Amino acid sequence: MELKLPKAFKQKFSRAKSLTSELLFFEILSQQNNFDEALEKLCTAIIDFNRSHHPLWSDRSTFLGINILIPLSLKSDKYIPSLIHLLNSIHLDREMALSSDLDRLFNHHPWTPYTIELLTARATILKGKHGTKQVKQQLQTRSLQDFLETETNQNLLLEKLTEYALLHYSELGGEFNPEEVITHALKPFKGISEVFSYKSKFLRQSFIEHFPNYLPCHSHLFNDHHPR
Repeated sequence: MELKLPKAFKQKFSRAKSLTSELLFFEILSQQNNFDEALEKLCTAIIDFNRSHHPLWSDRSTFLGINILIPLSLKSDKYIPSLIHLLNSIHLDREMALSSDLDRLFNHHPWTPYTIELLTARATILKGKHGTKQVKQQLQTRSLQDFLETETNQNLLLEKLTEYALLHYSELGGEFNPEEVITHALKPFKGISEVFSYKSKFLRQSFIEHFPNYLPCHSHLFNDHHPR
């Protein structure tokens, strides 16, 4: 039996999202701090299963585990690397409500290294069906435009793009060459500023010329789930 969902709760979600008792259950449970460790263990088990089986679905629109890690990540952005790890275990060519789920995080948190990491992952290893479109939409928001006005934050974005482009290349197993990988990674971010465009061109050329020794690939996604 499905629980009756409060109207105020329904208004948090897009029409593409299936609203179920499970969704309500994890939204409430994630607000209770004493369950965080158990929820993380459950998500780790789901990721391990997905690595060797067809990914588990929560309902007709959502992969199992997203309804756990989205509310946890809303509570604290420290859970975002775990969310990336989960999404990296899923075939995102079948995504339906993922963009609206991730928009909840982008719209809730100020821009930080964690949220920039999620944005760059969405442009590379988590591109799926709608990743490029979602990144471009976020770049139209005033909050991200303001964040990227400073050179330090632009450098952070380029650093994360490099890291995830390297990871994406390794996951593709040579299907695309380094030039194609870094070009596709940078494409959604065109037009941020003249300085950023210049640095992007330098990054692209350097990535190609010095690959695979351009930068070490920080594989935190496959270790402790936490960035360096």
